[in-house]
Amino acid sequence: MEVERGNSTRTRNVRLTAIRSLFSYAALQHPEHALLIQRVLDIPPKRFDKRTVTFLTAGEVDALPAAPDPNRWEGRRDKVMLALAVQTGLRVSELTSLNCDDITLGDGATVRCEGKGRKQRTVPLDRPVQKLLGSWLNERAGHRCDPLFCTRAGRRLSRDAVAQRLSVHAQAAARACDGAL
Repeated sequence: MEVERGNSTRTRNVRLTAIRSLFSYAALQHPEHALLIQRVLDIPPKRFDKRTVTFLTAGEVDALPAAPDPNRWEGRRDKVMLALAVQTGLRVSELTSLNCDDITLGDGATVRCEGKGRKQRTVPLDRPVQKLLGSWLNERAGHRCDPLFCTRAGRRLSRDAVAQRLSVHAQAAARACDGAL
């Protein structure tokens, strides 16, 4: 599978898990085939190297939100979204689920979100991100329950859309950081 189809080791192991589940069930239903079933269940998962998670340097953190084009509506949206993500550490699902009323500006500025396990989380905002969010909320001119980061049609951004935008801006930021990103 890995050579002919180009599957990764993780894909192979996931499929092996599914096959094992089927054969575990078959062992109960057809004990007469126990020897063959046991041979299949004895196939070990393949080991693989896990990728090391790295962190952005200060220069890369500055370059990423600076990468979107501020002359375009999408660029301004993406700049705010990336700056908010970098400063707060919100997950993509938390970013895409934010509504306009989840942002509190002024003294004690915060962003309120619902995280994993439906846990409510409130994260403080620093002045530069407050300023970006304030101008974005004015430009966005959305109602309280409207998504904070949306498409031109007003629909909530999907995870895939955020991943695509991040990929585009990471490439631009990498060029600005001499390929470091």
